[in-house]
Amino acid sequence: MIPAETQPTENQHVEKNQDPSNSQKMKSRITNYAGYIVWFALTISTMSVFVFQKFYFSNIGVITNIVEPSSICGAFVVSFLCSRRYGFKLRERWLDRIWFLIMLGMGSWAAANIVWSTYYFLGIAVPYPGLSDYFYLGADVPLSAALIIYFRPFSSTLTLRRLAISLFAIAISAGIIIGFVMRSEFAITQPPTSTITDLLYPITDIILLSLTIFNLAIFIGGTISKWWIMFGTGIVLYIIADELFLYQNSQGTYYNGSSSDMAYVLSYLVFALAYYVHRREL
Repeated sequence: MIPAETQPTENQHVEKNQDPSNSQKMKSRITNYAGYIVWFALTISTMSVFVFQKFYFSNIGVITNIVEPSSICGAFVVSFLCSRRYGFKLRERWLDRIWFLIMLGMGSWAAANIVWSTYYFLGIAVPYPGLSDYFYLGADVPLSAALIIYFRPFSSTLTLRRLAISLFAIAISAGIIIGFVMRSEFAITQPPTSTITDLLYPITDIILLSLTIFNLAIFIGGTISKWWIMFGTGIVLYIIADELFLYQNSQGTYYNGSSSDMAYVLSYLVFALAYYVHRREL
């Protein structure tokens, strides 16, 4: 049986109207649909920017370095609203800690994108490894911690069947990353610091993906499966973007506005939607 998430209480400053009127229900439904419509319109228009870049290719670098940090900053803001809805009593409530850590992860990604775009607009080559890499890799620490805290109370409910499927999915994913991306990265000669950084990205991605898969194995089909599917989709898209960027970089085919940037932006938009949906559920 899939466990339901521990529900927030009034002590967590998350209040619900126990008997909403029909007009309130209708207003809430309209607001919810409006949020989805805005998200779909924003996502389609944003993805179109990358798909049709051949018509304004000389400007795609500028557009990308505006769109990408804007999208992750948007996701960070919505994650902050979720975290604030739960509260910040980190020593007393585990959900507060989880959402604070998720917010930190989004904030670290936002900082990484801002640093990268700042280098771009200043006309400075982005150092590798550099400050942006510290933020990119640093984001995996609070996000992984949040997923571990989420998983631990329910780990005993993970069935052998779901565990086997999870391990199989992790093994396939790790095999693809090691066989294609890492092999390509280490086929080129580069400084030791770059080699270490090249190794850290796939390792942290595999860890983050594994924790996400284990959590999905528990919560999918339960009361918070919608949020978990969206969040998991965001993680998968981000890791695909990460590995695609590393592969393109090793092949010398990366440019601002490439397919990896498109995947990054889509992952940030999916994260924003996941947090919006979860906040509406509170």
